[in-house]
Amino acid sequence: METQGLSEYMKDVAIKVDASAREILSESSIRQFASVSEHISFNNDELNKSLSDPFLWLYESGGKRIRPVLACLAFHAFGGKGDDIYSYALIPELIHSGTLIVDDIEDRSESRRGRDCVYRKFGEPLSINAGNYLYFAPLAFLLDSGMPDSRKAKIYESYLRCMGRISVGQALDIFWSERKAYDVGLDNYLEMSSLKTGALLKFCVELGALAAGAELGAFKKILPAISDAGVAFQIKDDLLNLTASSSLGKKDFEDIKEGKLTFLVAAAMAKCSEHEKSVLSEMLAMKDKSEKDISEILRLLEDSGAMRLAKEQSEMLLSSSLKSLKSSVPGSDYKNLLLELVQLFLFRKS
Repeated sequence: METQGLSEYMKDVAIKVDASAREILSESSIRQFASVSEHISFNNDELNKSLSDPFLWLYESGGKRIRPVLACLAFHAFGGKGDDIYSYALIPELIHSGTLIVDDIEDRSESRRGRDCVYRKFGEPLSINAGNYLYFAPLAFLLDSGMPDSRKAKIYESYLRCMGRISVGQALDIFWSERKAYDVGLDNYLEMSSLKTGALLKFCVELGALAAGAELGAFKKILPAISDAGVAFQIKDDLLNLTASSSLGKKDFEDIKEGKLTFLVAAAMAKCSEHEKSVLSEMLAMKDKSEKDISEILRLLEDSGAMRLAKEQSEMLLSSSLKSLKSSVPGSDYKNLLLELVQLFLFRKS
């Protein structure tokens, strides 16, 4: 490949993937995927308003397209050729968008990326349905592609396992959150995060490598490393929420205000005294929190060593991930970009 920096590569992928996104959510693609006759009386405007518009409201609000970039880097690193990957790489991004739409409803969040959440703009029924549609619509790229059936079957299997893991991770997260169960154990929290966040990043790599024609044995060793990088990404996200950046599109200390179980909370529970656990749990569970309450929660998280532990844990996971990737991915400029991307998970500012 021509010498290209990560920033340039990411911009190039984003442009090509965004074009595919508009295609898959076009009226003709929706009709074709759902086998809807052109003679059916509802018009294209109705399809736009019920499916395309809710998705585009979120999709066009920003995002770095890290998941498509990861899929494309895996494809190129394992010898893939051709432009079809820019359509396939959209699959995990649409899945991710679908989970965000539904997650915001489950969490009763108000804003994302500086905009009202999709359900606040379009209502809950349409948003739930649009989110669910995004779990399946991108597979149309595979159905209609010239990819060998044996390769498609492997990607379908990877996709199904990924969706199962995401749902299990989300189920645990919701179950603990609804019951205000904060003392779940740090190992259990990390496993939940691996399912909820790491699974989709693993799928990105599997998708890219399989689309390139690689056999499982060629990339199997790096999958746990990518999952670890995903957990490090989530821990970093938890930390960023406490150092509130407007570029995140979130309100200051949103996780604390909503009483969410994060790595920081799980870590604090593992370190605090029984009395401090009780105080922290009660304060997090409060529906309305004053600035004084938030300051006290921050103090408990800081004094418990949770913030230090979060930084150490994310650095450890990233170091282990990079070591595995360096030894298992074939040498190339794409490998170097992949390593740079994973490092970005930890050192990002938003």
